[in-house]
Amino acid sequence: MTSIAKVLRQHVGRVVKKPGVRSWRVAALSDQEKRSIPEADFVSAKFDRDANMPPSRMIVILSTPRSGSTYLCQLLHNAGLCTAHEYLQREHYLPLLAERWGSLDGGRVQPGRYIAALEGHRTSDSGVLGINLHGSHLQRFVAALPFCSAENVKYVWLQRRDKLRQAVSFGIAKQTGQWSSEFGRSAGKQYDFRHFSERLAMIHRHEDLVRAFIAGNEVACDQICYEDLTADPAAVVKACFDIDIAGSLSGIDRPLQKQGDATNEDFVRRLAHDLFFGTGG
Repeated sequence: MTSIAKVLRQHVGRVVKKPGVRSWRVAALSDQEKRSIPEADFVSAKFDRDANMPPSRMIVILSTPRSGSTYLCQLLHNAGLCTAHEYLQREHYLPLLAERWGSLDGGRVQPGRYIAALEGHRTSDSGVLGINLHGSHLQRFVAALPFCSAENVKYVWLQRRDKLRQAVSFGIAKQTGQWSSEFGRSAGKQYDFRHFSERLAMIHRHEDLVRAFIAGNEVACDQICYEDLTADPAAVVKACFDIDIAGSLSGIDRPLQKQGDATNEDFVRRLAHDLFFGTGG
């Protein structure tokens, strides 16, 4: 069996032969599901472009749900570096883009055609393609790597120190359908120990997958913490990506300012209490 490390070495060494890659089965989105995705989301057709050449560099953001990756992607986009997004997210973005870009065949996405379309529609003027990956996306990413054109790949792992607040944020987004301020709220939020503890466990599973990917493939990876990014985005982005975003920060609200409220804090306290004392049921 070909290891992930071998596939990555083939990619880095520019081996032309591509291992057999199975197509990805996806479910088509309904019209209602398509309409629920905000126009400002980077999956929108208004962000499609015609790149003159394949990317020379790829930025891979390794993240978990509600770790601030959407905020980081917005910062990089506004600075003109790249338009990174969850392009391998199977539930909504992958089928939507594959259908629009002509790489969907009988309910299956053809990886080679999809990656070629992704590079053609999402490579920036500076020759950079950005991808945001949760742990659950990594197997598809490994399968897609042999089809990627970029010679230079930079990996950045974005983590959140406060996992309880992350779990509560994740749980509330799941309850309400409001994954960012651009999404409408479809339901109210309520405290549910089982729901929030399951989100916490899911975050840890995503991080375990990221750790396994990094360790198993000897990937050199920079690390960013959500709390540092929201406190001083310009300094963190400058240190990691060597670009100045100070002039492009206007109009981008920091996640801590945008979505935290007294209800969230109450849920965090209750979750901490129930986890510690085992009173959550």
